[in-house]
Amino acid sequence: MKTKLFFLFTLFFLSFSSFAQLPLIENFDNTNPDEMPIGWTLETTTYDWTVDDNNSYSGSNAIVNYYSSTEQKDGWFFTPGLYLESAKVYYIQFMLLAPGWDGTPEALELAVGDDASIVAMSELLWSDDNLLIPQYTLMTFAYTPSIDGTYFFGWHAFSDVNIDYIAVDDINIYEAPDVDVAIIKSLLPEADLLSSTPNPDLEVANFGASAESFDVVLSVTNGGNEIYTETVSVVDLDIGQSDILDFVGYEPIEEGEYIYNYSIEIDGDEYLSNNELSKTVNIIDGCEHVLSLSAPNLEMGWFGGSISVTTNSIPVLTNVTLLSGSSINYVFPSANDWDIDLYFDGVGDLPDDCYWEVYDGEGNLLIQGNGDAVGTPISQSTNGFCQEEISNIEIDNVSISIMPNPTNGHLNIIVDDNYLLEIIDVNGVIIDKLNISDREAVNVKNKGIYVFRFSNNKRVLTQKVIVE
Repeated sequence: MKTKLFFLFTLFFLSFSSFAQLPLIENFDNTNPDEMPIGWTLETTTYDWTVDDNNSYSGSNAIVNYYSSTEQKDGWFFTPGLYLESAKVYYIQFMLLAPGWDGTPEALELAVGDDASIVAMSELLWSDDNLLIPQYTLMTFAYTPSIDGTYFFGWHAFSDVNIDYIAVDDINIYEAPDVDVAIIKSLLPEADLLSSTPNPDLEVANFGASAESFDVVLSVTNGGNEIYTETVSVVDLDIGQSDILDFVGYEPIEEGEYIYNYSIEIDGDEYLSNNELSKTVNIIDGCEHVLSLSAPNLEMGWFGGSISVTTNSIPVLTNVTLLSGSSINYVFPSANDWDIDLYFDGVGDLPDDCYWEVYDGEGNLLIQGNGDAVGTPISQSTNGFCQEEISNIEIDNVSISIMPNPTNGHLNIIVDDNYLLEIIDVNGVIIDKLNISDREAVNVKNKGIYVFRFSNNKRVLTQKVIVE
């Protein structure tokens, strides 16, 4: 009797430990390195996966398949068994990191079967042998079983010999709600030039159980006032799919902080928290500056190191990095004499191979630097520079020059005849009248956009002037 009870207890324990309930959420943080969570298993012919305390997305651990100098990756890891019903939609989400090595990609696939074994992985859900993912990226796949039953999901690394590592973290397997559409990200920059129109395009996805049609509304505010709205319609976005929505966007007419608010309009969505997104864009009336990142000794990127840049205390680049290759340029706006502050975080595997340079609007080198072997954070400062702009009016060999434009309110005007100058604000009100000839110094007290109208008995000429 004792032997029989022990057998039944053992059978119960094995069954309990091999199966799990939905949602299945695993971030490996409660698992000791080199062990596996309860119910999770490994199978390999060469090189295995291991739970490690490096390269985690959030928390302390991830499951990692490291490289071998002699053998190709060929390791599998499997979930516990999950009872799934036919005709229902289930989602498999995980964070993936696969940086590759010197441009050589990694290879990974996701499969499902009726047992935690290689031979049982009968349905291939996804396979990619060209993975170069140097920053953790969310992967999402939808699955609908053909019959009710217990299913196991397996990840298979099959990269070539001696590349680098693949890391998987924050696995989430769950039954799809009836309706769940989500905003993934906006393509808006942190800052842009007044002469540009910020790109407001938006990525949305469908994580529900059926195809969905819905509207996405963009509202732009400045100083608390709504100044622009636009609606884009999405038609029959399929389950597990995403789409980039093309917005016309708003062209700012003056410097300042603009807030772009997106919202999805749909009935029955069970997860409203991902239906809205707000992003701030700082508009700067200046010129393009360039942050150039390079890795001169290797061609494999910065391995996690990043730089942030502010100008006049306005964030213009946040945690930008060289993902792969030997160099990359990031363009950001700044203006004359604005403080430009750069911060290198010193993070990454090879911080002493992280080099950078900052150039002004004329292509002149402002500052340069590189990290050190111990990964010390580094701060640097300089000042922006843009060539002084000159506004010229030339009609029938008549020339009027206004400089600088944009201006801080102090202008020099050169004319080739006698004119009455009327300075007109955006409301059409004439705020000043001057008789000018040859060269004149003109002052405008208040910031804004003005029209300078030059007139005499021969002609009338106008020019827009921006006072910062």
